[in-house]
This record gives sequence, structure tokens and C-alpha cells, in this order.
Amino acid sequence: GLLDIPPNSESSVSFDCAWPYEVNVLSVGGHMHANGLRYNVAQVLEEGALETIYHVDPWLEEYRYRAPQRTFEVGEFVMSAGEVFRTECTWNNPTSESMSYPDEMCTTFGVVYPLENSLHCDGGEILEND
Repeated sequence: GLLDIPPNSESSVSFDCAWPYEVNVLSVGGHMHANGLRYNVAQVLEEGALETIYHVDPWLEEYRYRAPQRTFEVGEFVMSAGEVFRTECTWNNPTSESMSYPDEMCTTFGVVYPLENSLHCDGGEILEND
């Protein structure tokens, strides 16, 4: 799968998710477990430049159940159709075994509108749930 954290090492994974239509972003947060070190979400701009919109460093174990969130006022942060969020998670695996889902996770969540159905981006593919 997408998530394979090698033993005795620090490693990162990143993935892109494009918005299928224009949305107002109201909040953004992240989800990892106890081995998380850093969490970052950036907007991919023209020519591939990145603008960080959510950054947690260091990630703390208690964030697994209550992660910091960044909030925006209505109209403050609008993403156009096709614009991309890039999520990057970094972990430390101090064990002698590889870690993978569901022992660790890298999940960006948020609230946007207008939204008729929930959206889910898995490995860069947008799935719309009825």
C-alpha cells in the first residue's frame, strides 16, 4: 500500500489531492498516530511552488485523538476546481519491524462548502460519497 514505514528509521510520505470543484475551505486538520513527527499540508501553486496552509511540528502523541486544526472565515480561503492540496507526513519508526496502516496513518480532514456529498481522496483519486 501507500504507507510503508521502514524499521529503525525516519521516513515521509506525500500525496496530492485535487479539488473537483470550487470550495470554500473552513478548516483543515491532520491525523497520525504515536510515531508521527511532523504533519504538513500545502497548496500547490503555479510552477509547483508550495504555500503551507497547515503545519504541526512536532506532532505529539495526544494529537491522535485531538489534532490541532486551522480555521478560516467564509471567503478567506477558496480553492478552485483542479487546485491541489499536498499532504506530507513524517514518522519515526524505532522498532525492528515495518509499520503500515492501520498502525500508522496520514489523513488530512477538513470542512468545506458548498458540498453536496462527502469527498474522499485516496492515493490521489477523488471519490464522492452519496
